[in-house]
This record gives sequence, C-alpha cells and structure tokens, in this order.
Amino acid sequence: MGHRVACGDRDGSCYRGAVDGNKLGWPCTYWALGGELLEADIKFDNSSRSWNTNASTSSSGYDPQGVATHEFGPAVGPSHVEDLASGQVMVASTGTYNVGQRHLGRGDQRGLIAVYG
Repeated sequence: MGHRVACGDRDGSCYRGAVDGNKLGWPCTYWALGGELLEADIKFDNSSRSWNTNASTSSSGYDPQGVATHEFGPAVGPSHVEDLASGQVMVASTGTYNVGQRHLGRGDQRGLIAVYG
C-alpha cells in the first residue's frame, strides 16, 4: 500500500524519519495489524527547495498544496502511477509549480475506488 520510508518511531505528533535530498516530501504511515491507520505524517524538504504558494504565479517554486496532496496518498492507499501525461496526483515526480496535483485525476479516483470500492 503506497510507498514507504524509514519513519522512525511512532510518536503521535510529527515525522522523525530519515530524509533523502532527492524528494520533495516523505510520507510516513503507521498501520495496526488489522489495517487501521494509526498515524500519518509528512515531511517537506525545505533545505534546498523553492516553494511557491501564490496560485497566480506559474514560473518558479514547487506547489506545497500539490505536493501535500500527493504525499497524503499513502495514508489512504493509492500507489505511484507511471503515466506522467495523465494529470494524476500520484505520478512519481513533478515539475515546479504543478498546480494540477492539487486535485485528484480520474485515475486517482479509480485507485481509491479499487482500494475502498
């Protein structure tokens, strides 16, 4: 279910896992043996990234809302998809200021239906 990283200990408050400078964000989910989600954390790379929260500007920075939407995926089930031209939130990579990842694409919706349908 989703992609996993070394999350560190479940602490009830925030992500404490190791980070990898090649990623914009890291999801971390903790599941009970019965499949119940216990905790979900996201860490953003702000060490060397340019982030842009202005929806009217499309030239620079990564969109934190789109990245957060993508990184939330592992908490609800969808895995990465390969089709970069598909307009899906769960593509494995993104470009600067991709506001298209703020909303689920049809394939993302189908992925959720497959998990919960």
